[in-house]
Amino acid sequence: MESKIQIEQMETLEKRLGVPISQVSGRTVDDAGFEVIFELRVLNGGQLRESICVVGLIYNNSGELIGRSENFFDSKRVFAFTSGSVYFFKVTGDDIKKIVIYPERN
Repeated sequence: MESKIQIEQMETLEKRLGVPISQVSGRTVDDAGFEVIFELRVLNGGQLRESICVVGLIYNNSGELIGRSENFFDSKRVFAFTSGSVYFFKVTGDDIKKIVIYPERN
C-alpha cells in the first residue's frame, strides 16, 4: 500500500528557465520501479530557449536520497507543451517519502 508521497518542485528554476512543470504524479510500475509523470510547458507558448533536462530525485522515509533520474528535452523539438517522465528502477512507492522535480540547463 503506497502512502502519501510529498512532491516538491523548484519553481524558481522553472521560472528562470521559462518551463513550468505541472500535473506531476507518480506510480509504481509492475513492482519493478517507480515512474514520475509530468507536463512541461514553455512560457508564452513558444519554443524552448535552450535544451534542458528535467531531474527527479527521490527520498526515503529517513530523508536519504535513494534515486536520481533525468529526461532530456531538445530545444529544437519542443514547442509550447510536452509531457515526460523520469523512471527509478527497483524502487516502489512504499520506499518513497518525497519526490523533488526540477529543470536544469543541459
